[in-house]
Amino acid sequence: MAQRLGMADPVRDKASLYGTAGAGVLGNESPLSVSIRRFLPNPFRGHRSAVPPAPVLRGRRVAGEPLWRGELVEIRRGGPADLPAVMAMLDGAVAWLEASGRTGQWGSRPWSADPERAGKIADRVRDDTVWIAEVDGEPAGTLIHSPAAPDYVPPAGEPELYVRLLVTSRAFTGRGVGGALLDHARAQARALGVELVRVDCYAGGDGRLVRYYRRNGFTPVGTFEVGEWPGQLLSDRVGSTATAAQAGR
Repeated sequence: MAQRLGMADPVRDKASLYGTAGAGVLGNESPLSVSIRRFLPNPFRGHRSAVPPAPVLRGRRVAGEPLWRGELVEIRRGGPADLPAVMAMLDGAVAWLEASGRTGQWGSRPWSADPERAGKIADRVRDDTVWIAEVDGEPAGTLIHSPAAPDYVPPAGEPELYVRLLVTSRAFTGRGVGGALLDHARAQARALGVELVRVDCYAGGDGRLVRYYRRNGFTPVGTFEVGEWPGQLLSDRVGSTATAAQAGR
């Protein structure tokens, strides 16, 4: 499997940070953990679900064990009350990107200090579907999805679930929180009878964000620009719950 994934070292090689044009950045996972996790079940149980832990090598997670030191990722519905936690995650991501010399993605100004960008996030939290991942009761990440794509990408021409925001807390980087949220989004799409999930990410730099999404099963379907900001549009066909039930008959 390591050879198929192009890994020289399956323990230490990692998939890199990724984010949407609207917002969103996630911590690292190994390509091997990404591949294994995508084949694990992710049950949908109402508005709160315990996400099965993914097998991750060396000191992170192992099969059948919780996320980290007995912790378990739980994903719950979020809303406007979670806005401060979401903004803190975004500010932490910007600070990390700046320290890493990667200001091309989001610049160096905190999201909370930019009224226009902060207002857009507040609108997303108010108007769209918000999911909050928690570890031991602490906010570890968030995913926001919408039934409609942003205006900077072409319409899908069919029902879809579009990931508008994906961000994790820097305190939980590398623990698979982002991947669990992506899998939860796929489960939501199936439950809604939607077969298409789309997301976009920053396509500049060395393209590491695009590669991350590809490792997570998304396929590049087009590029775009927002001003001088280069973006990549990606999609994944997940199949609805009804489709899966019919196929099993």
